[in-house]
Amino acid sequence: ITATRKDFDLKDSDSVTQFFSTNSFNTIINCAAWTAVDDAEDRESEALKINFEGPRNLAICAREFNARLIHISTDYVFSGDGKKPYSVTTPTSPVNAYGRTKLQGEKAVLEIGAGYFPIIRTAWLYSRHGKNFAKNMALDYVDKHYNPDAAKNTYDLMNSFGNALNQAYGTIDGWKEIMAGMVIGG
Repeated sequence: ITATRKDFDLKDSDSVTQFFSTNSFNTIINCAAWTAVDDAEDRESEALKINFEGPRNLAICAREFNARLIHISTDYVFSGDGKKPYSVTTPTSPVNAYGRTKLQGEKAVLEIGAGYFPIIRTAWLYSRHGKNFAKNMALDYVDKHYNPDAAKNTYDLMNSFGNALNQAYGTIDGWKEIMAGMVIGG
């Protein structure tokens, strides 16, 4: 089942509980987030509702209904001044409202899931629908940030009992062909 905001209000614990009490899941993948990074500075309380309360509500339901939650987070939980890829042990230090709210969501998921619910930190998620970086940025920039294995790695994670905190890094091979297919192929 693919749920959308029409199915339940992620920010409302009763709405989330109602949805999960009438639908059966063994795995929940949370891709929902307030992603307007700049807008979060002026609307941090709204971003907090989606990036913290939403994951918290999902984690509570996952625990209650014996489902596994995989939470998608971001590299914005770090300061951004690293010179190499972040590891799962790199201290977090968000420098903006978006990063702060995402980190609070991570902490809720880790606490409620007692370390059993994995968190994937990635720089970008995108599809051929809606606003996303693949439609908005130059190929020479996204060449450096693309992770062609993200979907496969998430699927593999669903079927494993690995570390509760995971980082997603990708390779560049094949990016231009995939990007052309996404943008041109629609």
